[in-house]
Parts: sequence; structure tokens; C-alpha cells
Amino acid sequence: SGLSYRVLHYISEHFTEDISLESTAQALGVSRIHLSHIFSQQLRVNFREYINALRIDHACSLLRRVMDEKLPIVPVSTNFSRYDIFHADFIDKLEAIRSRYDVPARYLHIELTETVFIGGSKRMNSVIEQLHDRGYTVQMDDFGSGYSSLNVLKDTDVDCFKLDMDF
Repeated sequence: SGLSYRVLHYISEHFTEDISLESTAQALGVSRIHLSHIFSQQLRVNFREYINALRIDHACSLLRRVMDEKLPIVPVSTNFSRYDIFHADFIDKLEAIRSRYDVPARYLHIELTETVFIGGSKRMNSVIEQLHDRGYTVQMDDFGSGYSSLNVLKDTDVDCFKLDMDF
């Protein structure tokens, strides 16, 4: 439909920005619920998964171009929330996109927000272990921005901690 086209066009121009279901709905003058239905009913994916896939695809595309041009490679960090990484097929989707571009996992750094580490450390560590097994670097982003506890650090197998500026 025309609205679906407008939605996809808008997202294709703004996916690298701070974009949400709410901000997209507001920009297009539609309700958040209507927009959510477009994703779930017509596209068969939720908004966050769609945006994440676009961002990972974009990062891998840029890395592939740099590799092909034999330029110095700077790893690209992609940020994910608790919702994203605990989704059943998160790693499979990540791997499918990365493999399509033949980009080594070491060039994609997975940033996890501090809230990912609150509670459920067994599950979190399992996801981190799976990412490590595939060659990804895992970083904790914005440590000190919310419910920080040094106890979180001792129970976490991340490669890098990025401190929040206010910490």
C-alpha cells in the first residue's frame, strides 16, 4: 500500500539516526499502533528487528567496501538492548547478514546497554559466550548510567567496558 511504501522510504532515509516506532509514526502522521500493525501484519517482523537488520546490513556493507578497497579497517560497533539480544534468532540473523558480506566477526563489535546485565546473568553470559564463539567482541556500553554495580562486572565476560560520561 501507499502507506507501507512511505514507511519503508522514511526508514531507509533515517535508520542511522535515533529512530523509534513512536518517532516514525509521528513523522508520518500515523498512530503508533497502525505503524506496528504494518510491521507485524504486512512485513511479518517487528519494528526493532527491522531497524537492527538495516543497521547491521549497513555496517557490514561499509566494512566490505573498506576491505575491498584495502583501506585500514576500523571495527564498527552496533548497540543492542536486552530485548534485541534475548530474541531467539538474534545471533542467527546477525550471522546471516555478516556472512552475506563475508566480513569477519572481529570487525563487528556488539555493544550491550548496561541494563542488559541487570538480572538474568546466566542467560546473558550464554549469549555472550555464543557471540565470542563466533568471533565477536562484546562491549558493555554506558556503564554507570543507571543501575551500576561493580558486582555486575565480576559476573560478566565482556571484552570492554565503556563508562558513561557521568560515572
